[in-house]
Amino acid sequence: MKSRNERRLFLKRLAMGIAATTLAERTLSANDNTVIPPFNVTMSDSSRTEQEIFRDIPSVLDYDGVYNSLTQDSYEGLQRAFDNERELVMPRDFRCKVSQPLIIKKRGFSLRGGSKVATQIHATHNGNVIEVGDIGSTSGFAPRCTLENFSIYGSGIQTGGIVLWDKKSNSGWGDASKACRLSNLIINDIGGGPMLRIRSWANYIEHVETTQGCLYGIILEQQALSNTFIHPYITGCIKEGIIIGDLPEREETCNCSFYGAIVQQCGGEASSGAIVINGAASTSFYDLYLERNGEKGASYDINITDKAVLTEIRNVTSRGAIKSALIRDAGINTVVRNVWRYGDADSIVRRVGSVVTGDYRGFFLASGNTPNGNIRDLATGQATGRYTTSDY
Repeated sequence: MKSRNERRLFLKRLAMGIAATTLAERTLSANDNTVIPPFNVTMSDSSRTEQEIFRDIPSVLDYDGVYNSLTQDSYEGLQRAFDNERELVMPRDFRCKVSQPLIIKKRGFSLRGGSKVATQIHATHNGNVIEVGDIGSTSGFAPRCTLENFSIYGSGIQTGGIVLWDKKSNSGWGDASKACRLSNLIINDIGGGPMLRIRSWANYIEHVETTQGCLYGIILEQQALSNTFIHPYITGCIKEGIIIGDLPEREETCNCSFYGAIVQQCGGEASSGAIVINGAASTSFYDLYLERNGEKGASYDINITDKAVLTEIRNVTSRGAIKSALIRDAGINTVVRNVWRYGDADSIVRRVGSVVTGDYRGFFLASGNTPNGNIRDLATGQATGRYTTSDY
């Protein structure tokens, strides 16, 4: 690793007006009339920008074993940087390859890239790409971390893109990798798992997207509560785009909100949905855009199971491919408001199960038909819908 003391000495000299020059240093007396040559700064590391040096934020390229290359493995150097620094930057056009999961172990760790598109981490191993928290340690949580402005590319075999871990032991309400901020990230080609797995609480995620090759989009599970998502963009997942609640009987996953989400061309099993809400409470979607999710086999855009409680969905646009109901509702006290539909569908909402209760209003067809009405009520055993108006 290049000496950080050398960088600090440079900054100190720069502040005093005595920066390193190409000539030997000298001390001037009061009567010395020697002409000082023009200010000439010699950078010791041309791979770092002046802004990085002046801010004195360590760069990943300060560490031996980190290569701006997709042919050399940077795992050991990057992990060493993660272990030794609290804050790291990656240059704008930095691209590296890693052969093992990168594990963040420090509280308040920050990793910032120079570009959401041009700064890239490529993974070749079978596992998660970045783990926030070390589940190999009983104190391995890493709360209040920041990851922003870079891309992750798997090779189609990874089990996860980014994971925010809960505490190693789930026996109590312990600490976890909570209150993290993820911003301006692209995560693609995670063929064996989700682009993003969250098992902790109070996280803020904005402008995170996947456009190709992930098995799942976002999975919220365990004690994933009070997580906020701003404009997630999820397209091209082989299976579900969003799964909330890992077990039907677990309601610890709660109070998660999505604003301006786009979920398109995602699917899964024939009885599933592009969005699945399992054993979760108080889940909300606002300004949701759904498109062509049935092309991969899903029967529903949104599948609300009988263990879901207090789901709220407002301002939805749905386009194409779903021939069954857009929303399968078997939950308790579901609220659906303002659905704008393009294309034919069996119905807008299909009520099923024995505990379903809901309030549905404001359904409009821009094109197509709903032959069984906007609400098809199978919860009462009726095979066809009774409700054909926009309100129920």
